[in-house]
Amino acid sequence: MIWSGKWNKKVADGQAVLASLEECGLLVLGKFIMYSKNPSFAKLTPSAIEEDPEKMANLQSFGITMQEYKAAYENMVLPVRTKLSPQGIEYLCKSKDFIQYYHLYTQQEFKKEIDALVENRIIKRVISNDGITRYVISDNLDNSEFLF
Repeated sequence: MIWSGKWNKKVADGQAVLASLEECGLLVLGKFIMYSKNPSFAKLTPSAIEEDPEKMANLQSFGITMQEYKAAYENMVLPVRTKLSPQGIEYLCKSKDFIQYYHLYTQQEFKKEIDALVENRIIKRVISNDGITRYVISDNLDNSEFLF
């Protein structure tokens, strides 16, 4: 949970923090987690925040630098038993901003969607210097094909 890290000693009410982050556009509310009784949240990618001066200011108002946010975002993982819902998978697959993070998701349903994007030549697999298979937008793809 967000409040268990950065704000654990400063904010008693984690729901208030989530509401504040949603109001300022840093979180998106939805049904992103399978079997969750409550709505869940998706964090914006660092590039989505960097492209919007208002969101950058909002992030900084929480005392978080873009450097801190990027470092945390690039090391995030879903807990092993947490599964993305169909809405969560769709949310990730519709935005070019998430492509660089596809390697972080191991759920089979998500991998099937990624395989379809590769087969349709929307994205391609590349082996990075660290030996991890990552994904990038295909050379022949017009970025306007993504919905976000």
